Amino acid sequence: MAKISKFQAVLVTGLAIRLAMAPFFAHPSDVYSWYYNGENLLNGTQSIWYFLQPYNYSFFLFVFPATIAFRVISSMTGTYSIPMTSLDPRLNPGAPWNIPIVPGLLFDLLVKLPLIASDLIIGVLLYKVVKKHFGDANAATSISMLWVLNPLTIWVSSGWGMFDTLPVLFTVLAFYFVLEERFGVAGISLSVAMMLKYYGVVLVFPLVFIVWRFYGKKAAIRGIFWMCLSSFGFLVPLIAGAAKGGISPLSTSMNGLRYSGLSFWSSITLFWPTTDQLLISGVLIVFSLLGVYTWIAVKSPNGKFHASSIAFALPITALLSVYWFVGENFIIWILPFAAILTLRGKIAKAGYWLISLLALLTSVTNSLVPYYLLPVAPWIGSFLVSIIVAISPYKVAPQGTVSTGVGLGKVFLSAGGILSTLILILLAISWVRGQHRSSDELHQDLSVGGGRPMGRSAPVAQVKTVTDAHSLPVQSGLFSLVESRLRREF
Repeated sequence: MAKISKFQAVLVTGLAIRLAMAPFFAHPSDVYSWYYNGENLLNGTQSIWYFLQPYNYSFFLFVFPATIAFRVISSMTGTYSIPMTSLDPRLNPGAPWNIPIVPGLLFDLLVKLPLIASDLIIGVLLYKVVKKHFGDANAATSISMLWVLNPLTIWVSSGWGMFDTLPVLFTVLAFYFVLEERFGVAGISLSVAMMLKYYGVVLVFPLVFIVWRFYGKKAAIRGIFWMCLSSFGFLVPLIAGAAKGGISPLSTSMNGLRYSGLSFWSSITLFWPTTDQLLISGVLIVFSLLGVYTWIAVKSPNGKFHASSIAFALPITALLSVYWFVGENFIIWILPFAAILTLRGKIAKAGYWLISLLALLTSVTNSLVPYYLLPVAPWIGSFLVSIIVAISPYKVAPQGTVSTGVGLGKVFLSAGGILSTLILILLAISWVRGQHRSSDELHQDLSVGGGRPMGRSAPVAQVKTVTDAHSLPVQSGLFSLVESRLRREF
C-alpha cells in the first residue's frame, strides 16, 4: 500500500478538522442569512433577479446548492433547526441580529461544504505554483500548509460560515492562470472574484501590468477583453433589473453599531460614533493604491513569480490598512499571497502568523463565542448562558449600539484594530525589503534537502542526495535548479 505524501497528509488533516467542526459552529446572523435567502428563493418569496448582482452571485456557489440538499436530506432525517423561542432568552444574540431560528447542525454542515472545498482547492493551487516554480515538494507543501492548516482560514469557512474563501479562490486562480500563461481565463477568474466581493477591483491593474510586462501587449489585451466581457455579462441582469426597478442591493446597515472591525478606525468610531470616516478612508484608499501601483510599475522585481506574488499582495494589504471597515474574515483575502511571501524572511512569516491569530482572536470575542455554539445549545445551553453572564459586563454593544464611556471591551477592540494596521504595514515593508535578500538566504528558507521547508537548511556543501519517503527525491541537481531560479527571480 503506497504511503501518502506530506502534502496529501496536510489536505486530509485540513479536511478532517473542517468537517469535524462545521456542524457545531455558526455565526448566528450570517448563517441564518444564508438559510433565510435560500429558503426564500426556493419558496418563490424572493425573485432570482434579486441574486443576479455582485455579491449575491456568491449564493449560487454555496447557499442554493446547500438549501436544495438540505430540503432533500431533512425530509428523511429532520431539520435539526432550533427556534429561538425554545432556548433561554439570554442565548438570543439580540440587536442588531434578532434571529428567529438557528438553522441547525444539518444546514451548517451542508452550507459549509463548498467553502471547505474552496479552502482545499486554494491549498492545491498554492502547492502547484510553488512546486512548479522551485521544483521542491517540501517547500510547496510548507506554503500550502500555511493556508490549509491556518486556524483563521479553518475558522472563517468551517466555524464562522463566511464565504470569503470563494472570492479568494478566484483571485488565486487568476494568479495561477497568469503564471500558466492562460490570460483570458485569468481575466475571467478575476472578474468572478470581483462579482463575489468587490475587493478584487484593486487587482485589475496589477494583473494587466504583470501580463503586459512579462508577456506583451497582445497577451494583456486578451486578458482585458475577457475580463471586461465576463464582467459585462455579470452586470447585465443588474442593469436590466435596475431599469425595471426590480433589484435593490442587500442592506449593509448595522442599526447604529459603529464598530469598524479589525481596523484602526475602530479606535475612533468606538469612542466618537458620530465620526464619518468614509470620506477620509476613501482619500486614503486612493493615495495608498496610487503609491502601491507606482511601486509595482517602477520597482517591482524582475522575476515574474515574485513580481506577480507581490503585485497581488500589496494592493490588498493597502486596502485592508485604510478601509473604513475590516471584518476579521477580510484578512483571509491576503493570506494565500502572504503565505508565498513568507519566503521573504522571518519577519514576513512572523507577520503572517500575527495577523492570522489576531483576526482569529477578535473574531471570537467581538461577537462572543457562545453565540457561535447555538447549534448545540439544546445540549449545552446552561453552560453557554453561564459564559454569557460572566462576560456580559465587557460587551461593547449590549443592545446593538455602542455603549458610552471607556470600557475594557472598547480598549481591547481598539487595540486590536490599531495592531492589525501596524502588522499589515510591517508585512508590506518586509515583502518590499525582502527582494534585496541574497539567493543563499532565500535558499535557506526553502531548505532544499533539509526536510524542513521553512527552517534553516544544512550548509550547501553538505547537501548531496536526500530522499524523503513522503515527498519527491531531492537530488543535488535540484539545488542548482532552485539556486538559478532564486537568482533570476529575487
